Amino acid sequence: MPLVTLLTYFGTADAYVAEMKAAMLGIDPTIRFVDITHDLSLGDVSSATYLLARSWQRFSKGTVHLVVGALLAFVGSNGTVEIAVRDGSAALALDVRAGVPVTLTPAPSEPDHHR
Repeated sequence: MPLVTLLTYFGTADAYVAEMKAAMLGIDPTIRFVDITHDLSLGDVSSATYLLARSWQRFSKGTVHLVVGALLAFVGSNGTVEIAVRDGSAALALDVRAGVPVTLTPAPSEPDHHR
């Protein structure tokens, strides 16, 4: 069962997140989803990078981390996809500006605040 994490700017006021998940489930009905956030600001590279760095290592190898729109600096798309692979996991950033790298890097050492 593939695991896909989602970081998007879509928000939750409409059905767009559900439509995106339905499209992926149409390809593979065994996919499991973890919604990290759908409240990124369009073009907010630093928040997307921070959230991805904080979370990706907590998931099992083979997890796909999908980042949509966070790296987009303008409305529209140049149709590029940036991909980074590390330790058996992959990050895909869709609709990014050409030349903006996506990386899977460890988060800076800081205490855990979860219970």
